[in-house]
Amino acid sequence: MDFFMRCIQAPCDRIAVENPVGIMNTAFRAPDQIIEPYQFASGPEDKENYVTKKTCLWLKGLPELKGNALPKPNNAELYVRRKSGKANNWTESGHGSINRSKTFPGIAKAMAEQWG
Repeated sequence: MDFFMRCIQAPCDRIAVENPVGIMNTAFRAPDQIIEPYQFASGPEDKENYVTKKTCLWLKGLPELKGNALPKPNNAELYVRRKSGKANNWTESGHGSINRSKTFPGIAKAMAEQWG
């Protein structure tokens, strides 16, 4: 939390702090924008980006990112269901916990193109 606050309070004209949905949403304030990788995918065939993973952005001096109009992926169709009936997602389908914090290329490209 201390590192997050140091970043958000840095004496800069433009700041974007990215963090998953979590404690900062209540301890600090609601994010300026919540995005998901599929909003920046080239299409449903873009397997690396056409996934769900809510990511919060707190912005200073930057506009909200503009995504595409693709529908939200159906995780049950893409990744099958568990025995409990709940749909798997990309982290449970061979990507492992080590990749849960990855920055998706589609989001990174949108940041570079729209804020660069």
